Amino acid sequence: YEQHLVMAKPFLEAGMKVLIDKPLTMEMSELLFFKEYLYKGQLMSVAGLRFAIELDEIRANMNRFGKLKVIQSSVINEWEKYGIHIIDGVLGLLEEKPKSIEFISSNAEIYVVTFDSGLVWTINILGNTQKTFNIEVWGEAKRSSVEIEDNFSMFRRMLYRFVKLIDENEILYNPENTLISIALLIAGKQSRQENRKIILDEFYHCLGIEGY
Repeated sequence: YEQHLVMAKPFLEAGMKVLIDKPLTMEMSELLFFKEYLYKGQLMSVAGLRFAIELDEIRANMNRFGKLKVIQSSVINEWEKYGIHIIDGVLGLLEEKPKSIEFISSNAEIYVVTFDSGLVWTINILGNTQKTFNIEVWGEAKRSSVEIEDNFSMFRRMLYRFVKLIDENEILYNPENTLISIALLIAGKQSRQENRKIILDEFYHCLGIEGY
């Protein structure tokens, strides 16, 4: 991600369609540069896990969960490169925006995300361990746990959206989702570095996200 802006800028400024691997960036200044191209339909950047086939049943039946209480998720490796997988996967299930994020130091990196509804979401970054992309959702009426393993289907779905963007100039993915996901990723890093809870209102306002 450190080289994404330098590599993509000439192509974006030349009017070409660009797909950038996740995470798009870890800097707010770069995210603000990319914002114009996201909304113009010239740039797409999203983790394939947002389209994971294993999450289809949860997405289709969110109303059956009742009021959501807790989401717990776990992923391998480090926050900067692998946190975006879980962020995009979980936020793709929800309609509300995260309110805050706080890093909790432990044997594994744990981040706690809150929402205005009272929902609490924990993100466990497990480092060098057995491969896992796990998401568990608890509601008042239903619970579900999925282990995401079908990489082929999620990437096919992602690339389908990019092909539609190229061939028909059709945006099948809300650009605001990228801004929210990357803002949460950057805020998580800031929370870890500064050892404090980060409120996301300031990020949303800076990015011009609706409602802020």
